[in-house]
Amino acid sequence: MKKTLLTVLNIVTCFSQFEAQTNLVNNPSFETFTACPNGPALEPVGWTSFGLTPDYYNACGSNGFKTPSNCGYQLPLTGNGYMGFITYYIGSPLNEIIGGQLIQPLSIGQTYYVTVNFALSELYCNFGYIPSNKVGVKFSTVPVLASATSLAMVNNFAHVFSTNVISDTLNWTKVSGSFIADSNYKYVMIGNFFDASHTTIFPNPPANLSYFYVDDVCVSTSSVQCSFITNIETKQITETLSIFPTPANEYVEITISGVASELKLTTIIFFDTMGKECRRFNSAEHDLSKLPVKDLLPGIYFVSCKLSNGFELRKAVTIQK
Repeated sequence: MKKTLLTVLNIVTCFSQFEAQTNLVNNPSFETFTACPNGPALEPVGWTSFGLTPDYYNACGSNGFKTPSNCGYQLPLTGNGYMGFITYYIGSPLNEIIGGQLIQPLSIGQTYYVTVNFALSELYCNFGYIPSNKVGVKFSTVPVLASATSLAMVNNFAHVFSTNVISDTLNWTKVSGSFIADSNYKYVMIGNFFDASHTTIFPNPPANLSYFYVDDVCVSTSSVQCSFITNIETKQITETLSIFPTPANEYVEITISGVASELKLTTIIFFDTMGKECRRFNSAEHDLSKLPVKDLLPGIYFVSCKLSNGFELRKAVTIQK
């Protein structure tokens, strides 16, 4: 009897230690996948749509589903992949939601710490962008079908969410919090679970939607575990990239401030809004401070500027004729 009791206690102890030291989210940085994304139907392992048609992006992707350049432009927080979804749309409830099964169910009465990182997409597919809040995380005991009925999840409640409007299109913004589990939740969901009347926006005409990228998700009984996973977010980008004139016609002048004097521009690449490379300049062949763009078709382009230390800055520019 004593041997059996000790065995049970050992199992419980090991289980508790596992829960306390582990991120309970499967594939938290969206790095594992079965195929490189080339359309909205492909999803990373462990994740699926719990509402409408969210998107998966990876460095190996194509047809506008590549990182960092896609319908917007954003470097992954870590690794090569992230997901994206609409969180607010003027005139229609188009809240897209992603979800996945946790490694193990949550324990009732246990405190859990949650962190998730968001970046507002700039000029998403030429729709522009609307800064907004309420993006966050919600838990469920059952999976949710990716259909119109999933909008029932938009009921003005989430376990952890952003109360502040997120307007940063350059840096990742960490949203974090904690809660006490009142059910044995098995699934984690990410999106905006609040309707338009409960979501704060900064109007930005003619833009009509908010589209966010999401990366590095953590759910754990350890606040240290989640802080460690997302500590990269504390790094702030102080360099400033300027492009003149905008809109541009025949040429653009590019300047970078806030960098060490020994750092130099090495490569500048123009991408269209589908992520296709349209023009590449390197320092060995061109004066990178003033570049000809008259051969580019009219439209919006994302300009990637790479420095000699490997760092990359980017900015959108409009070409007109």
